[in-house]
Parts: sequence; structure tokens; C-alpha cells
Amino acid sequence: MYKIVETSIDDKKNAQGISKYLLDNKMAACIQITKSMSYYNWKDKLSKSKEYIIKIKTTSKLVKKVSQYIMETHSYENPEIISYNIDIHSKEYEKWYKANIK
Repeated sequence: MYKIVETSIDDKKNAQGISKYLLDNKMAACIQITKSMSYYNWKDKLSKSKEYIIKIKTTSKLVKKVSQYIMETHSYENPEIISYNIDIHSKEYEKWYKANIK
């Protein structure tokens, strides 16, 4: 039921824009943006990039909508969009979480 959708992006303003849209439209209860250094193979070349990891706390019903919005607005040719289940262990936090997602 509860999910985190995660993506990485190299532009802070784009990360903030994605986050603002999802929060404004109640598609996420909370979003965390952290700086990272990513190493990966791209087009047969070892690459590295300063990126921002965006962790979007949402629900399983909204994963598809969140993912579609990321695909539409992401600057990468092939953006990482992954999701995983989470458990909430605080009743008060769960109440707040539900109240902030439509």
C-alpha cells in the first residue's frame, strides 16, 4: 500500500519542480532530495555525475501517475524510476501520511 518512488536527476531546479508539483497535487506525502555522486555505464562508457536523488513517499495507487509525471518532465533520455514497498510503524505518522495524499 505505501511506496517510495525514487529517481535521480542532475538538475536541482528540476528536482525541486518535480517535487513541488507532486506535493501540490497530493500525489506524495513527503519528498526528500539528497545530493549524490553516481557512477554508471552509459553508451559503452563509464560515467559519473553529480545528481540529486528524489525519494517520493506515495501509495501503490499513485505509483503509475507519479512515474508518468516523472517521465514527462525528466531531463534524462532514460531516467531511473524505481519503487519499493515501505511499512509505517507509527500510527500518528500513518494518519499524517494518509491526510496528505488524495
